[in-house]
Amino acid sequence: MNPQPAPHWPSTTPVKPPLRAANAFTGFYPRQDGLGCKTDPNARRLASVMKMFGLAPSAVARAARVSPAYLSRVLSESDPFIGSSGFYRRFEACLGQLVEQRQQQFFRVTPMDVRGVEKAVQDVLEQIPADEVAGPSPVERAA
Repeated sequence: MNPQPAPHWPSTTPVKPPLRAANAFTGFYPRQDGLGCKTDPNARRLASVMKMFGLAPSAVARAARVSPAYLSRVLSESDPFIGSSGFYRRFEACLGQLVEQRQQQFFRVTPMDVRGVEKAVQDVLEQIPADEVAGPSPVERAA
C-alpha cells in the first residue's frame, strides 16, 4: 500500500532571469582612496571609547536603547548617518554602568606570587605589637 508519487507536471509559471550584478544596488560603496567620509566627532569618540574599554556593540546598542543596525550605521565609515543627540545622551548616561559590567579587565596586571604576599603580610604583622594586632576583645568593646 505504498502511495504512488504524484506525476511530474511542468511548471506553468515563467522563470525570471537572475538579476545582473550591474543592476543590483549593494548599499554604500567605500571610497576609492580608502578614507572614510565620517567626520562627526561624536561618532569617532563613540568608536574610540568602545575600542578602549572593549565594549561590545550589542551591549552598547542595548544600553542606549537603539537597534544594533542603528549603532552599526553610526560607526560605519562609509555611511553618512551620524546618529541623534538623544542617542549620545543616553550612551553617555549609561557609560559608567557599561564599563562596570564589561567582561574583560581594562588594566593588564601581572599576578603576584602568593608566597611573596604571605611573607609581606607576616613581616608587617611582626612589626606591629601584639596588643594592636589582636585589638580589644568583644567583651571589652561592649563595656
